[in-house]
Amino acid sequence: MLEAACIVPFRGKFPHHPSNGLLLRADIHALFDLGKIAIDTGSMSVVLTEDLMQTSYRLLAGRPLRYPKEEEHRPSNEALDLHRRSAGL
Repeated sequence: MLEAACIVPFRGKFPHHPSNGLLLRADIHALFDLGKIAIDTGSMSVVLTEDLMQTSYRLLAGRPLRYPKEEEHRPSNEALDLHRRSAGL
């Protein structure tokens, strides 16, 4: 049901590390990898493509990201920003 999603590929600066990962439901993981879902690091909330806003996924728009209390286990803002830019969101 839940999958570990890499924010950016394991190359270079973002290796296999908790800061490069999100725990996502399988369908949301697929949409994240396709660049249809991203995270706005200013508000730490979900951003969707326009086409997803016409589906039941619209309920995710603006929802806050829940992340670990331990800072070293939180997703990297830099990686999230890189993913969002590459998705064009």
